[in-house]
Amino acid sequence: MRTKTFWMETLERAVKTLAQSLIAAIGAGAAVPVWELGWAEILGIALTATALSVLTSIASAGTGAPGTPSMVMPAVTAEDGLVQGAQAAELAGIPTANPADPLHETSAEYQGQHRAGE
Repeated sequence: MRTKTFWMETLERAVKTLAQSLIAAIGAGAAVPVWELGWAEILGIALTATALSVLTSIASAGTGAPGTPSMVMPAVTAEDGLVQGAQAAELAGIPTANPADPLHETSAEYQGQHRAGE
């Protein structure tokens, strides 16, 4: 919460919430001409939603990705350069094929080997 990234992302969320709230409140009065809308009430609703957005971001700090107001951890993808599971084992030279797997015999590494009883 003490990083520039946190506050920039919080500001982005707050501005989006302000815009969405204004549009929703104006849309709710669609039957009334724009110049007759209660702008004080509309701004009050939008600013309340914006304050709630900022408070939600502060409350979310530390629950997701470090240094961000997100409650969600970013997904790890292959593009991140991280290798996990069977792919990591194969790269380390650890065989991962299951001998009971019917596809086992199609692997070039295991051709010529047969299971007992065949």
